Amino acid sequence: AQAVDAQLAGQSSRVMLRIPQSKAGLVARLHQVGRVLEESYEDNAILVNVELDHAIESQFREFIACR
Repeated sequence: AQAVDAQLAGQSSRVMLRIPQSKAGLVARLHQVGRVLEESYEDNAILVNVELDHAIESQFREFIACR
């Protein structure tokens, strides 16, 4: 598993995340670990277009709206 993580490190992709406003603290985390390209608000969610390393993206898997 560590070899796979090392292999994926440095590889990134752009994803659109839908973060519930109740978990707004995750948006601050995204600014720390990724490159936030766009942020908007819709109903009770925050939509974040972000570029993340694959290893980090897995931590936000449940919030992926589209790739």
